[in-house]
Amino acid sequence: MDEVVQVIYSPSEIYKVEIIKRNRDGLFTFLIYKWIEHDPDVKEIMNEEGFWGPLFSQKSLSDTAERAIQTAIEALQNVSSEDIILTAEKEVRMHSTLKEPWHILEDQFKGMLEKELESELSAMHRLFQKDLTAFARSYASDDVLFHEISTGQYYLVHLTWNQNKNERFPSFSVFSSFDDFIKYCEDTFQFIED
Repeated sequence: MDEVVQVIYSPSEIYKVEIIKRNRDGLFTFLIYKWIEHDPDVKEIMNEEGFWGPLFSQKSLSDTAERAIQTAIEALQNVSSEDIILTAEKEVRMHSTLKEPWHILEDQFKGMLEKELESELSAMHRLFQKDLTAFARSYASDDVLFHEISTGQYYLVHLTWNQNKNERFPSFSVFSSFDDFIKYCEDTFQFIED
């Protein structure tokens, strides 16, 4: 399991940088997030002020946390306002299009589900050693949506909550985009309609 070794906030606390140590090779990478406030309508639905939207991930790797931090600072300085706006719009749209029983996960629940997935994967499983971040969960089943930031793909995984590792389980489906996942949910009547 990859480990967040340091979290850095910008002076305005609008940006957050997570320095991540990769478990499989000990190298460091980072993720930059932007705090996105919900508009009044979404805020009422989500019952929260906003969320940390992923803005940028490092493609290359660093051999020390210090170098990863420096690269993250340089990347943050180069992020354009247009990228920030597009990311904010995308994240707000995700929150508004994902319906019950699905919920986008808060940070405190992501790590637990990522560890559970890792504990269920055998070395022969196709998801073994993929860098997957828990993104959303259905409270009607054991289905969890994971995001692979490097490829942009989404993985719908049916967790087994069983430590008997098998290359066939947990079962999963792959979606090339969040929109494809939403279409799948609509086509399979997963959403609870108002």
